[in-house]
Amino acid sequence: PRISELQHAVANNQYEKAVKLLEDGADPNTASPSLMTPLHTAAEAGYKDCADVLLLHNATVNARGPDDATPLHLAALKGRASVTELLLREGADTEARMSSRQQTPLWVACEMGHTRVVTRLLGANASVYATASDGSTPLHMACREGHEQAVELLIEAGGRVDEPDHEGARPMHYAIARQHTAIVQRLLDAGAAAVSEDRPEDAERIAKAAAGPVVKVEVTSQTSNPAPPGGA
Repeated sequence: PRISELQHAVANNQYEKAVKLLEDGADPNTASPSLMTPLHTAAEAGYKDCADVLLLHNATVNARGPDDATPLHLAALKGRASVTELLLREGADTEARMSSRQQTPLWVACEMGHTRVVTRLLGANASVYATASDGSTPLHMACREGHEQAVELLIEAGGRVDEPDHEGARPMHYAIARQHTAIVQRLLDAGAAAVSEDRPEDAERIAKAAAGPVVKVEVTSQTSNPAPPGGA
């Protein structure tokens, strides 16, 4: 599929070319066929200089891309801490939701275990309570995936250790289902209820929900090896 010359330059981290195109009037908000704006592309790849000059030329910081992902979602997904910092400074919405599962950037960063991004998002007051469509919080995700540092940061930021998702599974259930024993202990230390306190009639259903299939966040950008405008 055809993409703009600016999108192609950004995708290849051609900063000087991107600057010239922008100065010559290229629209920083023209999206690719996959709905990626140049800022989405720069955020996903971690090209901070390109992101910076796009924002300088009025790129929309909260533009919606594939699955309604914002540039901040993609920076969080890929662990791009410096771009995350830049986007936050320019007013990126920490509570924006992706359309398929209603994930926030913090939720995504915690699922992926990108601690530096988590730190920056929490520093920008991203909500530790924002749930995805299944009721899971960022803490559920960090516990499920075994990301101990993210768990620590979320607990320190006030994450609720006994918050149930829509199936009644708490962060503790997720950690036990994936056998993350250090996280189980950290949750207990933070005052989480032991699973022995579950009602017997609920225990099996909750355990099955916590151990269910893992669906990782995925955004198809189609700009990793883009064809230049007019053909390869």
